Amino acid sequence: MTTDGGFAEYAIHHVSSLYALPEKVTHKDAVLLTTAGTGLYGLMATGGYVAGQDVVIFGPGPVGLMTVQACKQLGARRVVLVGTRSSRLEVGRRLGADHVVNARESDVVDTVNELTGGGAELVIESSGSPTTPQQCVDLVSRGGKLLFVAFYPGPVTLDLSAVVRKDVTMYTTRGEGGNNVKRAVALCEEGRLKGDELVTHEYPLEEIDEALRVVRERDGDPMKVVVSF
Repeated sequence: MTTDGGFAEYAIHHVSSLYALPEKVTHKDAVLLTTAGTGLYGLMATGGYVAGQDVVIFGPGPVGLMTVQACKQLGARRVVLVGTRSSRLEVGRRLGADHVVNARESDVVDTVNELTGGGAELVIESSGSPTTPQQCVDLVSRGGKLLFVAFYPGPVTLDLSAVVRKDVTMYTTRGEGGNNVKRAVALCEEGRLKGDELVTHEYPLEEIDEALRVVRERDGDPMKVVVSF
């Protein structure tokens, strides 16, 4: 799914990267399945068990919003979504987030610590903001886990001494490995994952230049831009 040539009616992929689309899964839901696989892969790497835990997710983009749903479906006690765009935070609330925190309006660390009673067992960073990793360290509970699934524009400063003092385990994952797209397909077929609400723009192939411009310039607050055939 990371090979050039995807903007076409037909493309060549290895059979291991292909998944049959169940009849119950709409095409708009399907375009977010690999994105959901990213979050599921990260959860698998951290142990796969979030039932009864507090989970904080930074970044209400496609990865963060699909991960909100996954955590709730896997039994997380409370899911807190942190971001800077009110519109996206509201989408996160509709998709299952128990609490949303606008980083422009509240002190994130203080607010989350109050909501969770002193920190979350799992904190997931999907925003890509260089200042967010330190916030993750500040609000994860002692003995908790940090999961990084984002890319950053440059080196990130982090207080590793605080990580050690709190006995925190850090994980990083890239993409949707470990057969997790297959798991995402199964969850979507059962109605447990929804992707269609994240599709904000749709263009025919003939208008692909406009679609790419909208993504590049963030015109109209795009979340997921789809090219249809």
